[in-house]
Amino acid sequence: MTDSHNHNYRHKCPVQLGTGTLTIEEVVGVARYGWSVAEVSNNTGNKQADEAYQRVLKSRAWVEAAVRDAGKPGKSLPYYGINTGFGAKAGRKPLPKDEIPWVSRNLLVSHATGVGQFLHPDVVRAAMLIRANSLAQGFSGVRIELINTLVRMLNEGICPAIPEYGSVGASGDLAPLSHLGLVLSKRPEQRAKPEGNTNDHV
Repeated sequence: MTDSHNHNYRHKCPVQLGTGTLTIEEVVGVARYGWSVAEVSNNTGNKQADEAYQRVLKSRAWVEAAVRDAGKPGKSLPYYGINTGFGAKAGRKPLPKDEIPWVSRNLLVSHATGVGQFLHPDVVRAAMLIRANSLAQGFSGVRIELINTLVRMLNEGICPAIPEYGSVGASGDLAPLSHLGLVLSKRPEQRAKPEGNTNDHV
């Protein structure tokens, strides 16, 4: 793994996302030795990656249609976590369109509650790579830009500070990934105030 020839080879041949499961060698190489990662794009020359790219576009188009139709009679259906709240709000009627951006933003803010020392950069970089590869399979409804932002962060050595403790319920990665998500997000430009609420604590 530490052989210099192997290290240089991987820099000439970036790790390709969207082709399925990453190898342990690729994860360690990117996380510890700075191997480069190829941005997801069309016409990569890899059939699996190209098919995954098309799935990313298709699944994102579906999400955008669900958000676009929010509030339209006969078209607006509740999709958990996309145009509804979370937890007990599952299955409720869709939120107004102008509130939807705040659902995702507030979820990140509310779960970014980790404590303790920051994880080692190798661990954070491994998590970023694995998450980018998962999203690149094309089943999550995210934009191409999100995946490639993670890739560029890896390639440029940008490493978010993520506390080592902070699991939430059965999903132990929610708090750590929320800290990562905050680096990738920003407050929506306009806030839809819930009825009867005049405070903005976010």
